[in-house]
Amino acid sequence: RVMARGSSRMVVAGVLGMMALAIYPAIIHPIIMEDEYATMQDKLLKQQGLRKEDIQPPSLPVWSDPFDSKKP
Repeated sequence: RVMARGSSRMVVAGVLGMMALAIYPAIIHPIIMEDEYATMQDKLLKQQGLRKEDIQPPSLPVWSDPFDSKKP
């Protein structure tokens, strides 16, 4: 028997809601809390005694933030 329209809409809404809940901590939260994640990364590198230049492959330039606005 075919599901009623209301129940099929609830199933679709439930699947989309579960996808949003799964995506939030992996994608959305780091974008919103960018400063927190940058400090966590710096702290981790300092704890391990690493520098970005040391772990960067020699054929590639050292990574820099392309969205970091340069103030004149």
